[in-house]
Amino acid sequence: MIEKILENDTNQLVFFLFASITYGSLLFVFLIKIKNRKENEEKRFIKLLSNGIKNKMIDSFSDVEDIYKGVCKINNSDNETDKSKLAKWLRELLLNLIENKTDNYLEVKKSIVSFIKKAETESPHSGLPELERNIIRDIENYTNLKNTESTKQKLNELVAAIQARTESIKKLQGITKWSVPLSIVGLILTLIFGILSFIK
Repeated sequence: MIEKILENDTNQLVFFLFASITYGSLLFVFLIKIKNRKENEEKRFIKLLSNGIKNKMIDSFSDVEDIYKGVCKINNSDNETDKSKLAKWLRELLLNLIENKTDNYLEVKKSIVSFIKKAETESPHSGLPELERNIIRDIENYTNLKNTESTKQKLNELVAAIQARTESIKKLQGITKWSVPLSIVGLILTLIFGILSFIK
């Protein structure tokens, strides 16, 4: 009787561990794929824009946005381009240009710097999540209207939103921290149980 109970408890524990490890492994693979996709998008954007500027095929900031949207597969119906990420990618291009100077270095540098300023001027809060971005815009509007009470209320909302965002990030970091060790343990357990099944 006791042996059966222990056996059932062991089976449940093994199943729970296997399910947890599988979930962690899948999450880890998913996050890696997202990271690789973003890195590939950035590299492609930098290469296309660099060639376009050097060959004098880029005439305006709208051309830069079109390349960005094409690489990131963003539809024109989307409300707003993430100009914070766009400015970051443009800075990466600027660093690459400085490291590998070309004949028309100054001309290309001037174009990139102007594009960065344009991106940051058009949408200074575009890199923020939608909730925080909307709150900050409300704060700016209330500040211009000198509405102190509404400004204070929105500041409290912003603090609450930041706290909630911080907790979410901490939880996600905790999950990703254990995903690799759990994947290794899962692989080891899979091998062990596979060997045991052959022995039986």
